[in-house]
Amino acid sequence: MSADNLVSQSAHQSEPGNLLKSINDVVKGGFCVGCGGCASLAESGREMQLNDLGLYQPEVTDRDRAEISDQAARRICPFLGEGPHEDELASRFGGPDAQPDRKLGWYRGLHAGYATSGNWRQNGSSGGLTSWILSELLSAGLVDGIIQVRENLTDRSRPGFEFCISRMQADLSASAKTRYYPIELSQVVKFVRENPGRYAFVGVPCFNKALQRIARQDEIVGERLKFFVAIICGHLKSSRFGESLAWQLGVKPGEARAINFRHKIAGRPANGYGFSATNELGETRVAPMSTLAGHDWGLGMFRLKACDYCDDVVGETADVSFGDAWLPKFSADSDGTNIVIVRNPIIEKILQKGAKGGAIALEPLSAADMVKSQDASYRHRRDGLAYRLYLDDRAKRLRPLKRVQPSSSHIDFSQKMIFRFRSAVSRKSHLIYLLARQKHDISLYVDFVVKATRTNNRLKRFDRIFKRLKAKFAKRS
Repeated sequence: MSADNLVSQSAHQSEPGNLLKSINDVVKGGFCVGCGGCASLAESGREMQLNDLGLYQPEVTDRDRAEISDQAARRICPFLGEGPHEDELASRFGGPDAQPDRKLGWYRGLHAGYATSGNWRQNGSSGGLTSWILSELLSAGLVDGIIQVRENLTDRSRPGFEFCISRMQADLSASAKTRYYPIELSQVVKFVRENPGRYAFVGVPCFNKALQRIARQDEIVGERLKFFVAIICGHLKSSRFGESLAWQLGVKPGEARAINFRHKIAGRPANGYGFSATNELGETRVAPMSTLAGHDWGLGMFRLKACDYCDDVVGETADVSFGDAWLPKFSADSDGTNIVIVRNPIIEKILQKGAKGGAIALEPLSAADMVKSQDASYRHRRDGLAYRLYLDDRAKRLRPLKRVQPSSSHIDFSQKMIFRFRSAVSRKSHLIYLLARQKHDISLYVDFVVKATRTNNRLKRFDRIFKRLKAKFAKRS
């Protein structure tokens, strides 16, 4: 059975009895993504706090208020099924000039490209098109501000990131890089509620979903949020990911003052980027990301458990989605190239005008190439998710309601072994690193990663051999 056949076209097809029912279920079950949606309510009774594992979680500050606001909060949380799901939120993009796709959602244009004007490409993580389109929205007067992530400027004694409002080109440049770091949006929702204006929001798919659910409930927020921009996301990390990389460069926990997860290295392919950390003395240390323990995205060190239960790879609810063009045709270019999925006709017109005027380079992509560029994510969040839901239902464990249907028959047992191993490793990585911090010994974590990598490679080799043998015997029969 194809994984595509496991995805409902009309969203959720069945509701088993072991579904998450409350914010408390989400937090206790480890499914909280730390978005801060539940804490953004005016009388939420909750406040977002970083826990010992480096993850944002809602802490109850007023139990009575939290109980009163729980119904509204349940309709906001992206991992509870009470609010509108991705298909419903994205239905506004349907129309005669739009195409539906099981993996990409609705789209009007599929492109690969990069910015040729200004320094957007040089300053960005990939091709610079995300910052370029945001700049165009500002300069055209379509928005008054951009809600996006940039380095924490309120406490420079620690590396960190937060949602901020960008109103000028310089603000956009400061926010151009990729941030593999936990953030939450409760304070920026409060800002939007209290400050009239037109805003565009930039965030990962689950944050887009949460904020659009807020906009459905809050008339003021809904009126002021004009555009939603999605950053295609492999998965979210805890704050310990960046800290562990810096520690391997000799910058110990608490000593880093700046970190850069996507340090471009001239002459290396786009996927050969580096990591840099700046210490208290202002010294910056750089290493290719591939040389650091925990860099393997598929292995999932510090991955949030919630990310194992996400089925929106490309941000289907957003007006436009941007990602990295992980395709052979583009990967060799060290400057980086974006893939772009356009759903809003206004965004498509801006892109076409920019390409015609030479401000950006743009070429069409097929839906197949677009999916191929994110192939690993689709395997994990369609094939792997269906299997994880099956395991949860069999064990009667609480889990979210998803568009993907539970299944065990669609993948080979060798692939099942890989999925189970990686989920176990990613969850254990949080605890192993916490122990390493307590004992002031990074080698405990590095040794864990080395052993996990060896096992993961053995499992992948076994999977390849098994598939070859299976194909060989199928051909004979």
